[in-house]
Amino acid sequence: VNRYKNSVKYWQIGNEENHSWQESPEQYADFMKVNYDLLKKNCPDCQLVLGGVSSRPSGYYDFYRRVINKAGDIKKSGQGDTVDIFDFHWAGYYGDYRSLKDIGNGQVYDFKTYVSDIRNDLKTNNINADIWITEMSTYSGDPVDGNPSGEFLQNSPQTEKQQASELVKRYVYSF
Repeated sequence: VNRYKNSVKYWQIGNEENHSWQESPEQYADFMKVNYDLLKKNCPDCQLVLGGVSSRPSGYYDFYRRVINKAGDIKKSGQGDTVDIFDFHWAGYYGDYRSLKDIGNGQVYDFKTYVSDIRNDLKTNNINADIWITEMSTYSGDPVDGNPSGEFLQNSPQTEKQQASELVKRYVYSF
């Protein structure tokens, strides 16, 4: 942080931790708190971004919601903030910019409801964090074999024109 604080103001530790964090969500919140305090001590105007929720919304409900609740407990105990920005990813397929089918559980999640749930959980826990989407995508072309999860194999190909129109819809709809 000290080396880059004059040029880097936003710091994110990890990414899609709902897939890779080996300990409990509550321990991830504790980890974020330690790093938040270190960041603010060395660069008060820097901001800590929570490692983004993958494009599987169940990752929010199963993991990050518990992180937010623990961050709220930390704040209630007088220890201060844990995060400045909440980040999630919204990647899907042509025609589904308003909703996303979670390949982990097969459930379809509505974008507006999802964002509303995140906002409400942040507010309930007295966490004043902006919400960012740092990954928003839809693939182009014909999916190829080889993805171990098989997630791209269950969707039909899309043209570059379809991809472009889908991305515009995703960005505009998110506002």
